[in-house]
This record gives sequence, structure tokens and C-alpha cells, in this order.
Amino acid sequence: MDYRENVTARIRLPDIEHNFRHVYFRFDFRKSVVPATETEPEHTIWTWNEYYMPENEYYMICCGAYGEEYNDVFRSVQREYLYTYADKMIMKYTTDAPDETLRQAWVDYKHSVRQTQYGPTYPEQVEYPDYPE
Repeated sequence: MDYRENVTARIRLPDIEHNFRHVYFRFDFRKSVVPATETEPEHTIWTWNEYYMPENEYYMICCGAYGEEYNDVFRSVQREYLYTYADKMIMKYTTDAPDETLRQAWVDYKHSVRQTQYGPTYPEQVEYPDYPE
């Protein structure tokens, strides 16, 4: 895994990009405007920090099986993974197999996951709630 600071481009790239068995995880986006010159019009420059890692390492972070210390950035990757799964289940119990009790359980689960970032041992240690059902 590589950590890169102050990467720049004229366009804002996606937060997470899967590209040929590697993942770019970008965060801390900053926008600046470069004034026009005699030869070039005014344009925007985006700057960010990013982690560049093999796909399997990214999924280890998502699943909570990453062998190194977690930081706030890695925990946000893990929460995003849990949110996405919860959203699938919320949609399932809203439309595919309507069940208000299970739908609400998944909504509550997602809220509980969100609250973990305010725990006393965050980001080093986080205990996520169990899946509903």
C-alpha cells in the first residue's frame, strides 16, 4: 500500500476507484482556482491525499481483517462497506420482500454503525453491531 499526499489534477476524481486490480482511495479534497494568464484561461485544480493498494488489501480493510492499525480513513472505508450492505437489505425489505420490522432493524443497524465513530476507542478499536435477523 502506498500513501500519497497532495496529488493534483484538473478534475475531481472519484473517492474510490477500482483500476486493474488496484484501488485508489481518495480523501481530503481541496479545490483551488488558478487565475488566467496571457496564455491560459482560468482553471480549477483539485488536490487530495490518497491510498493506493491492491484490491485484496482494500477488501481486507472493508471486512475488518486488515492486519495493521486502523486509522480514521480506513474506518471510513469499512463503514462505507457496511452502509452499502445495509442499504441493500433496507431495499430488500422495502420492495422485494416487504417486512417493516426487518427494514427498520436494518435502518437502526446502519445508524448504529454510523455512531461507532464517536466511541472512546475509535479508530483503533471499533465494535460494530451484529447484523439484524
